[in-house]
Amino acid sequence: MTVLTADWGFEKRVAPTGEKTAAERSPFGWRHRENEVETIYLPTWLHYRQVSWNPALNSYCRARLGEFDIAHIFGLYDLLEPAAAEACRKRAIPYVVEPIGMFIPILRNLWLKRMYHGVWAGRMLGGASAVVATSEKEIAELTAGGIPKAKIVMRRNGVQAPEPLPRPGGFRKKLGIPDETKIVLFLGRLSAKKSPDLLLRAFVEVYKQLPRMPLRLVFAGPDESGLRTQLEQMVSQLGHRA
Repeated sequence: MTVLTADWGFEKRVAPTGEKTAAERSPFGWRHRENEVETIYLPTWLHYRQVSWNPALNSYCRARLGEFDIAHIFGLYDLLEPAAAEACRKRAIPYVVEPIGMFIPILRNLWLKRMYHGVWAGRMLGGASAVVATSEKEIAELTAGGIPKAKIVMRRNGVQAPEPLPRPGGFRKKLGIPDETKIVLFLGRLSAKKSPDLLLRAFVEVYKQLPRMPLRLVFAGPDESGLRTQLEQMVSQLGHRA
């Protein structure tokens, strides 16, 4: 089976060799191969945040889409995904859509996201053979938005376990946290969408109620938009230290 994966790249498929190659020109943009996966990148003419216009998409679909058995479309709020879905529908090629947590419009440009749902996302999701969710919460959001539950498939986010596993206590030792201290761990991207500020305020309230219990709140993950600095400032405003 040959699978087309449409996201910020475009085509990703298993290649015959596992060698890594530098990006090279292709008739539709650029080609890159790594770890037995070949990726085709289409040129972008216009770009606003994550929204882009890829004029080579139509010629690519005319030339290559018929080679695929199924398409896997990632994300929302770009023009590439609904265009790829429409091309699949015209050629009767089944496709699945994975919103990756973007189905409910939150944060930034809400009216544009609602317009996207009305103009493009409705047809794209309605024509999908399946919609992939990563949690029960996302399933509830999709069904509340009109997606039939029978069409939704749950695929939890995977975690690649390191080999070997780290020795117990290494995390505490690295951060200088005593063994008797209780840790509340926020593990993930520092993003406003995940409301780390709400966790911080709740932790401070618990800390005030249990002043003798050794507690430590740890945020571990990549920073987005300088959110770490904002959290550190909030700690000072709440009368604590980072």
